Amino acid sequence: MIHKKVLVTFSRLKAVGKYTLPHGLFLLKGILALLSFGYLLYMLAGFPWNRWPEIEWGWFIGLLILAPLNWSLEVLKWRSLSTDSIKIKYSEWFKVFLAGMATSLFSPNRTGEAVGRILSLPYDLRWSLGTSAILGNLAQLCITLFIGAIAWEYWLPFDFFPEEIIEFRWGFRFLFGGLLLFFIIRIPFVLLRMHRWAPKRWRAQLKKSSRGIHPQKWVKGLCWALARYCIFLVQWWIGLNALGANFSLFHVVPAVALVFFGNALIPTFALSELTSRGSLSILFLGGIGVDPPTAFMVSSLLWIINIALPATPGFFFLLKNPNQL
Repeated sequence: MIHKKVLVTFSRLKAVGKYTLPHGLFLLKGILALLSFGYLLYMLAGFPWNRWPEIEWGWFIGLLILAPLNWSLEVLKWRSLSTDSIKIKYSEWFKVFLAGMATSLFSPNRTGEAVGRILSLPYDLRWSLGTSAILGNLAQLCITLFIGAIAWEYWLPFDFFPEEIIEFRWGFRFLFGGLLLFFIIRIPFVLLRMHRWAPKRWRAQLKKSSRGIHPQKWVKGLCWALARYCIFLVQWWIGLNALGANFSLFHVVPAVALVFFGNALIPTFALSELTSRGSLSILFLGGIGVDPPTAFMVSSLLWIINIALPATPGFFFLLKNPNQL
């Protein structure tokens, strides 16, 4: 009799768990969406809207045309790093990418993008595609550090910083040279062994999800990351021209590369992101003659186009049932 009661109680608890787990996930995603939407409104309130009439619309349309290409390259990079056996339509990949952009708004250095993607995927795909999403972020970071280090070494004027910092450049070469070699060469092999250090309950899933990682895929991911990085550079050049700062692409590229480099190295939190990015833009773009208001304006404008714009429909896809993928 007691045994039957225990079985009945257990079955009821199991049924309740099946009911509450999806609702708990929806509640978590709702909280993330609310935080991101509040942060989006906060950032838009700080945008220098008084300079909006100064924008040259021909250049601005060019920015809007490049934006979908930028997002598509991120999706292609993610797909190239994923397991070949996963067959999902491109439109579904894109929807999950938009959901990730929605959760990336308020997280430090937009690390929450992978979290949003994972929460928007069916349970059986979360481990494999979540791993490839994180690997894609690492590939983008490697490209940013690599090109930024080159810009620091070869294009940064020697009189740009105080003498004490210029003397640090030799140490900088050895430090970041070693780090870049580790990131670019060793990441796939580290991820293949990552399950060994994970908790026991996660080891099987991590081992299974890391089977599709191999150096050939890593090289493809780096190529897509480089292509997306080039689109970012062109967008900044177009943004400067849209605001009347007519500089050649050759002069803009090293300064923008240093902005990305500093933004990758400095851990920024949500409320300080716009200030940090704007300060770096003023510092490095000022080195080629861009005035501070224009540097801050182009930084804010590209944040709206590349991040806020895809995040807006991403709120809807974030709250969508992941099992409908």
